[in-house]
Order: sequence, then structure tokens, then C-alpha cells
Amino acid sequence: MTTENDGFEMPTSFLAFVPNPIEIKDRPELAAFANRIMFSKTKHEDGHQVFGYAIYHPKLSSFTVSKTTMGLLFENELDAGCWVHIRYFQKKKTWSGTKSVFGQKLIATGSSWSNFWTHLGMLGLQNDEPCRFLNF
Repeated sequence: MTTENDGFEMPTSFLAFVPNPIEIKDRPELAAFANRIMFSKTKHEDGHQVFGYAIYHPKLSSFTVSKTTMGLLFENELDAGCWVHIRYFQKKKTWSGTKSVFGQKLIATGSSWSNFWTHLGMLGLQNDEPCRFLNF
């Protein structure tokens, strides 16, 4: 099964990446969050495979904490109009993430580190999301 994207046939498969946690001395609470997030998609163009990817970096000044949750905002390195907000529920040890690409929002949840980041990565690269390309 394929879907259309910018006039090219796109596979419906995805690539999900499980990141490493943030490691900052004297900030152990940040280990509940990724050091960066990557979304990707592949397509075939002119007989070559093209890999598109977007990297989101944590905005440490956005860190919030309440009695039940911690939150952190990640911004697309090419355009801050695209962001991901991650919430970590401390008691339940679960995550929720909202990805916004110019106002279009998608949500993922998970009950373990690898489960959550896989589900978030499954959201993939969205149409018109600022990204970089590699040709194979």
C-alpha cells in the first residue's frame, strides 16, 4: 500500500528512532527526556531513494514540573514553528507527546522508554515539515 506525497508514491512504512536520554550533571530530572528527537520518511525520486529527516532539540528553558508531571518543549532545528511537547507522568512512569507542524497536531503515548519513543517516531515526517534530505 502506498500514499501520495508531493506527486511521488510513498511507502507507508516508517522509521522510528529510540533516542538516548538527556545527561546533564546536576539535572537528573531531565533524564526522563530525550537528548534530541528525529522524524523521518523515505521516497523514491529519479530512480534513487531519498531519506528526509527533521531533528528536534530540547529547549531547556521550557522545562516545567508539577506534582504529577514534568514537561519539556523540543523545537525543529530548521523552524521553531514546528515543535514537540513531551510530558512525563512521574507516578505512572508514562509519557505523552504532542507534535505540532505549523498547527497540525499529532499525539503519541507510551508506557516505557522504548515504547513511547517508537510510538512518537511512528508519527513520521509530515508534508511541508522543514527537513534535510540524503540521497542514496
